[in-house]
Amino acid sequence: MQNIKVGRSGIPAIQKDTVLPSLAVRLTTKVMRLLFIAKMLQYSFISFKLWTPDTDINWIIAYSVIVSIWGFAVWMERSYRNKMNLQPPRCTKIRCSRCNTRKRYPKLFKCKQWVYFLLLFVTLTLFNFVVQLAYTAKEMITSGVDIRYEEKKIGEDEITPLLLLSLATGALIHLMIARTFKNYYLHNGPFETDNETYADEKQSVSEKVII
Repeated sequence: MQNIKVGRSGIPAIQKDTVLPSLAVRLTTKVMRLLFIAKMLQYSFISFKLWTPDTDINWIIAYSVIVSIWGFAVWMERSYRNKMNLQPPRCTKIRCSRCNTRKRYPKLFKCKQWVYFLLLFVTLTLFNFVVQLAYTAKEMITSGVDIRYEEKKIGEDEITPLLLLSLATGALIHLMIARTFKNYYLHNGPFETDNETYADEKQSVSEKVII
C-alpha cells in the first residue's frame, strides 16, 4: 500500500516523485481558462451585435439560456478544480450547519443545493435576457426607432437605469453562483466521524453496522 504523507493542516502533501506539467502547459491552461471566463462575461454583460429590431425574441431567449449554461460550467469547473487542488479539499470548520445537515439528512442537503442551483440558473437566464433586451432597445432608440409602452414613449433615460441595475444584479448573481458551487463541493466531499474519514454517508453507516 502506498504511504501518503500528511501535512500539519491534515492535507496530503505533494510527493517528490509526482510529475507536474511543464511550465508552458500550465501557462497555456491558465490562459485558456481566463479566456474562457472572459468570453463568458463578455457575452453576459455586453450586447450581442447580431440583434436587430426584426430579431425573433425566441433567439434572445435561447441565447440567454446558452450563456447561463456557459456561466454555470465556468464556476462549477473552477470550484471543482480548487477542491481537487486541496484549497481546501473539504470544510474544516469545527461547527458547521451544512456539515451537520449533510450527516443527518444527506438527501435533504443535496435536494436543497440543487434547488438553489435551479433558482440561480433561472435568475441568471432572466438577467441575461433583460440585459440583451435593454441593449437592443437602447440601440433602437439611438437609431431613431420609437418604443412605446401603454402609449407612452420610452426614451434612453428610462433604459439606461434599467440596464445599469441589470448589470449590477448580474454581477451579484455570478458571485452567488461561484460561492454556492464552492460551498457545495466543500461539503460534498469526505467527512470525518469518530476520527475516521469516509467517502460518503453510506460507507460510514455500513462501517458502524459492521462494528
